[in-house]
Amino acid sequence: MSITQSGQHGPQAPGRPDVPLSELVVVDRHEAQGWRVRRHERLDSVFEERCDWIREYGRAGQLAVDAPGVSLTYDELDARANRLARYLRLHGAEAGDRIALLFDDRVEAYVALLAVLKIGATCVPLDPDAPADRLAFVVADTAARIVLSRSHLRSRVTAPEALGTGTAEVLAVDDAAALIAEMSPARLQPAERGGLADRPAYVVHVADPSGWSEGVTLDHRAVGNAVRIASETFGLRGHRLYQGRALFSGGGIEEVWMAWAAGATLVPAPGGPALRGPALHAELEGRRVTALCTTPALLSTLERDLPGLRFLLVSGEPCAPGLVARWHRPGRRLLTAYVPPGASVTAAWAEAHPDEPVMIGTPLPTYATVVLDPEFPLALPHGQTGELGVAGLGLACGYLDSGDAFVGDFLGIPGNPSGRIYRTGDLGRVDTEGKIEYRGRIALQVLVGGERIDLTAVESVMLGARGVASAVVVAHGAPDRPELVGYYTRRSDGPVDEQEIRSLLRERLAPGHVPARLERIDALPLTADGLVDRAALPALPAPPSGTEMSVLRAENARLSEELEELEQLLPPFPTEPPAAEVLTPDQILRPAEPPVPPAPAPEVLTLDQILAAPTAPAPVRTPTPTAPAPTPAPTPAPAPTTPAGGLAAALAGVLAEVLAVEHVPVDAHVFDDLGADSMVMTRFCA
Repeated sequence: MSITQSGQHGPQAPGRPDVPLSELVVVDRHEAQGWRVRRHERLDSVFEERCDWIREYGRAGQLAVDAPGVSLTYDELDARANRLARYLRLHGAEAGDRIALLFDDRVEAYVALLAVLKIGATCVPLDPDAPADRLAFVVADTAARIVLSRSHLRSRVTAPEALGTGTAEVLAVDDAAALIAEMSPARLQPAERGGLADRPAYVVHVADPSGWSEGVTLDHRAVGNAVRIASETFGLRGHRLYQGRALFSGGGIEEVWMAWAAGATLVPAPGGPALRGPALHAELEGRRVTALCTTPALLSTLERDLPGLRFLLVSGEPCAPGLVARWHRPGRRLLTAYVPPGASVTAAWAEAHPDEPVMIGTPLPTYATVVLDPEFPLALPHGQTGELGVAGLGLACGYLDSGDAFVGDFLGIPGNPSGRIYRTGDLGRVDTEGKIEYRGRIALQVLVGGERIDLTAVESVMLGARGVASAVVVAHGAPDRPELVGYYTRRSDGPVDEQEIRSLLRERLAPGHVPARLERIDALPLTADGLVDRAALPALPAPPSGTEMSVLRAENARLSEELEELEQLLPPFPTEPPAAEVLTPDQILRPAEPPVPPAPAPEVLTLDQILAAPTAPAPVRTPTPTAPAPTPAPTPAPAPTTPAGGLAAALAGVLAEVLAVEHVPVDAHVFDDLGADSMVMTRFCA
């Protein structure tokens, strides 16, 4: 996987004369790194070439799209797109125009995007569920000249003034169906295509934490190169690929063109809200889907296996080993694809195995990766952890250029015409096999108590608990005193024991990494691209009021004083402790008793054990040998109440107030019997 052949060291890296470039940069050395498309080759040409190949090899009946109520072969889809392309030209659309697409039917959207590309225009896909002001922003930001849609969506973009542009024309394809049907279905002539000038194929808007960013352009050559590499690497020919991601996102665009470049059949999701859980399972099973591209969050909602699924590609977020184990089957190819944050296309991939850590894997051909020092412009050798950087031919487009996302190529990486390196914000290291291990996302690491915690690592442990379907961990509270909260959903085939989740977290993680609270929710909120929407997680209950906290602090201060008084009664700890007995407060305060045979030294009790200890037992009865016929000694009077017993009762009373119950037995176990958690104990000790 190194940049040079095995046994060669290659040139030295600028700024790192002590380290060969092969120990800093990773590429797939088993595949050619050149372009997979010709210069000026367009996406519509890639589709038409696949149509011709399928026809020439006697597979004219191969479906390009198979949707409820409509199935189109590659030739039939090509003919529909040709008719719509000529209709657009009839309305004055030409090469270089930007045409927005607003459809809630995916088959019509497929026809429309092909038609726009065939005349040399640029697609601007819109979200049909977005509010009107968001649609207005995208149309204005991209300077779209035409909005291609259907009549029932016209109200979303009723007039140019509603769009705020004053120039966009709304065309409803159903209103013009008769005229479109009269157009020729033959391939467009070169004069109708608008020449071979380099123009964007798409303009998409990539969401970031602050909202919607500026548009990201995807040009024909870069997208065509990416999908051809993906189709040849993943092997999708002959599959029925479920197309469930939004068409206005990079993931949806890649799904469509990856299938068409391989000659596969697209099985589009039905209209309406995105499917998940049992509804999605029924759709995949009923439509005989054999290939699925999805996200970990969406995959976790599928509880039952899909025996007919032969190809599974998971991307967008790290796929936890527990989820991999759930879906790993003989005869099924399970891959993970790495799409860098802020990017629209896949840059690396890996074969997923349940006994391996989360992997980024190997860069796709035409990509190169390097591990960067997060603070300095310095590349790190293999084996060291740093921020992952992406370079190569594949970096030509599809990356959000904001802030310091790019740095100059100070290494001089071969085959990197942009002269830049994209900083992904993800941490990784190169292992001994030349593969990249995922080590967390910088944006998902928080400081709690001065310790840096990777939230994705905590989520991975939670997913290993019995009955947990999905999990996400976030930091709530003030920035200087954050509190980890673990949200989870449960599987429908059994209950979830929160104590079991906590035990697993304590077993696998350091104490400071265990969430202070666990919250069960019905479903994780997801974005249109199937990623977890952390900002949309349910709000937590309000913290205790100031009056309640004042009472708890006063009670805690009083009990602390009593405990200090009791500690003063303890004898000084011996300097020579070989046979010394460690006494508990109960033993110190117990009335003097006759000597008894020596017994093993009792263990040192914790505060929880002291609170859970039963009241002191009565003194042991001993026979009194004053007569030949021994008689039992008189029954001693009940032992007086000791200060320790009063302390236990007082602490139990405070714990009852915190738990909002009438009574807490002093012999109850705080966690097992009372169901307390670390948040409850934090309030108890406050």
